[in-house]
Amino acid sequence: MTTPSTNRVTAVLEAADRVYDARESLVDALVAETGLSREGVDRGFRDHWERLAGGVSPQLFEAVSPAPAVYVVLAANVFVAPVRALVLAAATAPIVRVRASRRAPTVLRALLAELKNLLDIREFEGESWPEATSEDALHAYGGDAAIAALGAAFPGVVYGHGHGFGVAWIGASCTDLAAAARALAADVAPFDQAGCLSPRLALVEGDGARREAFAELLGVALAEEAAQTPRGSLVDVDLRRALDEAAFLGELREGPDHALWLPDAGTPIATLLPTGRNLALYSVQDARDASVQLAPMARYVTTVGGADEALCAALGVSGARPFATASEFAGTGVARDGGPVRSRPPANLLGSASRETAGPLQQGPTSTGARAAKLGFMQRPPLDGPVDRRTQPRTFPGPVRSRPPANLPAEASRETAGPLRQAPG
Repeated sequence: MTTPSTNRVTAVLEAADRVYDARESLVDALVAETGLSREGVDRGFRDHWERLAGGVSPQLFEAVSPAPAVYVVLAANVFVAPVRALVLAAATAPIVRVRASRRAPTVLRALLAELKNLLDIREFEGESWPEATSEDALHAYGGDAAIAALGAAFPGVVYGHGHGFGVAWIGASCTDLAAAARALAADVAPFDQAGCLSPRLALVEGDGARREAFAELLGVALAEEAAQTPRGSLVDVDLRRALDEAAFLGELREGPDHALWLPDAGTPIATLLPTGRNLALYSVQDARDASVQLAPMARYVTTVGGADEALCAALGVSGARPFATASEFAGTGVARDGGPVRSRPPANLLGSASRETAGPLQQGPTSTGARAAKLGFMQRPPLDGPVDRRTQPRTFPGPVRSRPPANLPAEASRETAGPLRQAPG
């Protein structure tokens, strides 16, 4: 049985299919806009573009709260993101107003051109909320501070999708390290780690020798990925300084298009290398040790790839997702991870805890909704709601305003990479 919301979602995905069919006309603009290589843009379309043939999970509609109208503010992160953002907006409301990132408008405007006269979806510019009421919703994508500023000016409910990153787990139950390395490399390469699901660190269960062995295999796998999908030109200007700093705190292994950092024993999980296919590999004793060490950064974790039963038990995640087989992520264009999905995060998922905490992590002030994903599928979640499942609806205190503060940033962009970055606090 179809409903108005399912019809709207179908219309958006049909428009996305038409944009996909005409993708060659967008590639040059996207190479300039994103800094990805041409092969990187092609890969984004082939493996990560949301398409009607990929199916829509019924849980998509459970993951949104209906509203009379929804306002969407996009960020310049991964160029395929506007498709899911519009799908979620269409599932939420019959009236959609969307603001493009000033640095990345190409895909959104191509989608809006295909949707013209089909749905009440229009672009707006500037920093005002035309006709927004307290019953309306705002879907805001970007940096935490920018989302807070947007929310302070919006009269309705705010759903913010802020800073985040993925974590890969190489547990003791993983007996094929070479396969796991290839799968993780396939997660690192897309979008040059610009997405909030991109793995930025890996936890290797066992001693230092096991981490060394995995790092060797991962370096080979990343080099193979680079041969097929070269890294783009948009590399952080502070990358060299960040890598030099990392070398003082552990072993640094650099390839032409990647870097692997093996921190010294006892180095806390409190820093991230800049994006651009750069990964930190930490040794942990077991799953419980991993959960405790991750606690300071837990609220920024969007997805855990390769989670086995032991890690799921430690983190309170249901459903182990080890790693995908070669046939699963070989590139069908519509394949998605069919892992467990949920309309709201479980109460104890990746909550806050100190190193002295015994047992599974307890619920923190804000529970998170990190996904459990297969390695090889960390950036290919099912179309079941936001890719970022941490989102909790919020209303911001303060007077209702029809336009945001004058000092609102021009665009809500994701965290830019920089030298060994302290976890946002």
